[in-house]
Amino acid sequence: MSSSTCSDTNIRKALKKLKEIDVLKGRDNRSQEEDEKIRKEDYYRRVLDPSYRTEEEKEQEQRKYDMLQREKDAMKQRQCERHKKNQKKKLEHEAKERKRKEDEEAKAKEREKEREKEQEKERAKERERTIAYCKDPLEKEYLSLLIENKNDNGKTFRMMSRKYHPDKNLDNKKWAEEKQKQLENIRSKYDKPQFT
Repeated sequence: MSSSTCSDTNIRKALKKLKEIDVLKGRDNRSQEEDEKIRKEDYYRRVLDPSYRTEEEKEQEQRKYDMLQREKDAMKQRQCERHKKNQKKKLEHEAKERKRKEDEEAKAKEREKEREKEQEKERAKERERTIAYCKDPLEKEYLSLLIENKNDNGKTFRMMSRKYHPDKNLDNKKWAEEKQKQLENIRSKYDKPQFT
């Protein structure tokens, strides 16, 4: 007997049994044997339709599905909360790091300002010492003006040269020419920045 013939026989048998069961369900007074036949209804329904589920099985599957769905939702919720927590930690860490860098930069700038201040004090002392040791009044004047002009030697020379130019000192031309020569020597002496 082939499997398709066997299957057809089982289907016919199941249909017959289901008809009997429907008739038995209509009766009020059933024997124990008849109740046993009714209890086998699910078996015969499965023979006809292998995907058939009883109400109890459907409810059980639904409960299982609902439980899995709740677990899945809870897991998603936990993942979402974990992600938010990690994101918050990351943002807090980045903010702390930015603050630390800003503080470091501010401290470095402050140290640089202090260093520049100290250097400026040292340069001022050096300028004053140089001017104090300078015996030539013209060179002292040149140095003072050079400091005012922030070590711009060219500008300082032009200003001094105008002041002591022979055309401006017509009554003492020889003296003015001598001053011009001295200024040339002083300019070449301070050609490289001395007080920076």
